Amino acid sequence: MVMNASSPYVFSAGCIFAALFAYGLGANDVANAFGTSIGSGALTMRVAVVIASVMEVVGAVTLGAGVADTLTRHISYLEREDCWDCHGSEAMRGLYEIGMVYALASGSAFLLAATLFGLPVSSTHTIVGAVLGMTAVATHVFCIKWLWPGLMKIVASWFVSPLLAGAISVLLQFGIRRLVLEARTPLRRAYVALPVLSGSTIAVLAMLILYQQSSLALWVQASIALGSGLAVWGLVQLLLLSRVKRHVESSSIEMKGLRVENSGGGSGVGSAQGSLEEGEGEEENGEVEGASDAKAGPGAQSEEANLLSGGATEELERAKMVFMYLQILTATLKSFAHGANDVANAAGPFAAVAGLYAGQDPCSITTTIWVLLLCGAGIVLGLSISGHHVIKTIGKDLTAIDFPTGFSIELGSTMSVVLASCTGMPVSSTHCQVGSVIFIGMYENGAKHVKWSMLNKIIASWVVTVPVSALCAGGLTYVTLLFIN
Repeated sequence: MVMNASSPYVFSAGCIFAALFAYGLGANDVANAFGTSIGSGALTMRVAVVIASVMEVVGAVTLGAGVADTLTRHISYLEREDCWDCHGSEAMRGLYEIGMVYALASGSAFLLAATLFGLPVSSTHTIVGAVLGMTAVATHVFCIKWLWPGLMKIVASWFVSPLLAGAISVLLQFGIRRLVLEARTPLRRAYVALPVLSGSTIAVLAMLILYQQSSLALWVQASIALGSGLAVWGLVQLLLLSRVKRHVESSSIEMKGLRVENSGGGSGVGSAQGSLEEGEGEEENGEVEGASDAKAGPGAQSEEANLLSGGATEELERAKMVFMYLQILTATLKSFAHGANDVANAAGPFAAVAGLYAGQDPCSITTTIWVLLLCGAGIVLGLSISGHHVIKTIGKDLTAIDFPTGFSIELGSTMSVVLASCTGMPVSSTHCQVGSVIFIGMYENGAKHVKWSMLNKIIASWVVTVPVSALCAGGLTYVTLLFIN
């Protein structure tokens, strides 16, 4: 068997399918990350694309290379002579390069198909399944890392991800409801909470990232994280809070009119969104319908009590509006974290193809900046063109979401991903997001107001992700081997 490990045709195919996989990554994974922000009305699609175009690329370029370099090493044995033998056979290098192209092709096809059906799936599991399939066919099943951190880690993440993220999100929402929304003066509490939560969010996430990425002493990491949090607290307190107050107060008259129009069923959440998303009728209707069901949640008695007084209802609506700014913050941070971690799902396999084409040793291939930039561009295109399918599922079709619940969902899922990465626990960002949405939906609105039929479809798509991707990539590899032999 003679194969050329530096074929320009294989490299060109790798470029095309890496771009397609990145496109699917943006249309599915990134859309899933922004779904709650757009669904609640905190962001428009246009603003989400702008944030993603900056933060995804920055995250990928600054932290994504190291993640991409280790992706394929967790799936198969590259160095073993009876497997890929990356230090030896030229023929196996060529087959490995072609196999990575097939993995990208199979993964992109699955991601795009899931996106068309509005199903949020894990891009990590997609590419891992594809690499597993082509490895099993090109070498043998004993070259696959079936145990930790291989396939067993993936299966464990189906359960760990949604449970961990859901628990963190519910704890956050419980604190917000008890300390802010159910207070005698919720608006005043919300104004106090804005800089505090902004600074705390930055400090906690900075500490977790430094703990994972930095070799500095623990006290230095804690000092940097605390300083970052205090700086953000001060900036929000001095520069942003006054603008937030003016915006919230100016929305008071609009909310009064909308509350009168929707007095037949709205609890105030939908009216708040309506004033922010004029012209987006579909989003308004979804929020008003979801808000009308909010009476089933643990805060139902306080909501009903507030409805006895128009002034109290208006103050609660304005207090919830303050959380819009916190949701924008968490959406931005989530986009950065996604760029740092999940861009590797497209960049890792393509880096192997590009590295072999450039003559690098497959055992020590590194990811170059241009590979990350190519994948970042594909992600932005995918979100802007096809992201609306999954955004509708996450932001509308599972349960009702407003600004406070959207903030809890996004911060809970982001914290769970970063925390799990630090401790070695297996999680999927997609599964974390869906888990947070479901747990918050049950906590706020009751289990009967979660669309379980949609959740069943999502879970089914998770279960078939690895085997379908593996069969596609393995089938392509098998046909190639037959042709070569």
